[in-house]
Amino acid sequence: MADDLDGIVALAAGTAPVVLVGHSLGGILARRYAARYRSRVAGFVFLDSAHEEQMWRFGAIAPSLLDFQFGRSWHDPATGRAIGVLASGERLTWHTDKPVVVLEHGMAEPPPAATGVSAAQAKRLETEWHAMQQDLATRSPRGELRKIENSGSRMHQQQPAVVAAAIRRVWETAR
Repeated sequence: MADDLDGIVALAAGTAPVVLVGHSLGGILARRYAARYRSRVAGFVFLDSAHEEQMWRFGAIAPSLLDFQFGRSWHDPATGRAIGVLASGERLTWHTDKPVVVLEHGMAEPPPAATGVSAAQAKRLETEWHAMQQDLATRSPRGELRKIENSGSRMHQQQPAVVAAAIRRVWETAR
């Protein structure tokens, strides 16, 4: 996927560095792309980005949520690696010196009732999510975390002006 993304970036920007914007799994893809094509990246905006440790961290709290979303395949480290997540206990090592803005939802979306996730588990998942978003912001000395109070995870649809402002900020900082 990183190679495919590089083809798109080359078509859109030529050789100029770009600001990568990643929502959900797109955040992992942006980090993988940057690991391979470092000079092509000016900075990052992560919109409720998935985290490479997310699968095992969420699995420790509410395995039924992951069973609901991924079936039993989430237990297989090879499946996780294919989408960029780390095996149980492995830690993210990615760092960058590029500017990073992490936008985190301010309105939690409860897990579907079919998952069987309790209110206490949902609260712990939300706490863990916040910790992972904080972690992503600390991966750069020029990183910052912003909670978007009136938005769920689809902030690019719910608060597009906020997302656009974050992209401009990263671009201006990178220049």
